[in-house]
Amino acid sequence: MEERVSVTESKTDSGGHPWPWLVLCGLLVVLGPVLAIGSTVVKFGDESKKDRLRSVGVPVIATVIDSDSSTNKTLDKTTISYQVDGETFTSTIKGLPAGPTMLILIDRDDPTSFLADNGSTDDSRHPLNHWANIPWGVVLAGLGVARLVTHHRARRKAAPFPAPPRKTTTLNKRGKR
Repeated sequence: MEERVSVTESKTDSGGHPWPWLVLCGLLVVLGPVLAIGSTVVKFGDESKKDRLRSVGVPVIATVIDSDSSTNKTLDKTTISYQVDGETFTSTIKGLPAGPTMLILIDRDDPTSFLADNGSTDDSRHPLNHWANIPWGVVLAGLGVARLVTHHRARRKAAPFPAPPRKTTTLNKRGKR
C-alpha cells in the first residue's frame, strides 16, 4: 500500500491568506496620511480663523444653553445661542463657560463663524481638530508601510530561484533544426 504525503505551502509567514493583512496595511497607508494632513489643515485653519476674528470680529453676547463637563477636558462641551440681526444661531463648542453668558466675536459676513471667549471656535468640535491626530496619522502610516515591507521581504525570501532561460531553437519547414 502506497502512502501519500501532502505538502502545502504557507501563503504568509503566519499561515493565513495574505489579502486581509494587505488590505488592512493598505488602509493604514492611505488613512494615516489622510488623518495627519486633514488634521493639520483643519487645525491651522482654525488657528487662522482665531487670528482673523480677534482683529475683525464683532462682539456679541451668547447665552449658555447647556454645559457638559467630562473627566477628559477635550470632551467638555458647551451649547450656546446668540442672535445676529434678529436671527438666532445655536452651536456646540469645546470647553466650559465662565458663566451663564459668554462673549463671542462673530464674522459679520458669516454669523455662523465665531470665536468664543474661552478660545473655542465654531469648528472646535470637528473630529480632525486635534493636534494629537497628526502624530497618530504618521504612526498609522508607518505601521502600514512597515508591515507591507516585511511582507514583501518574506515573500522574496520564500520565493524559489528562477529557472535559467531556455535556449530557443528554430525549425525549418520539415521540422529539423
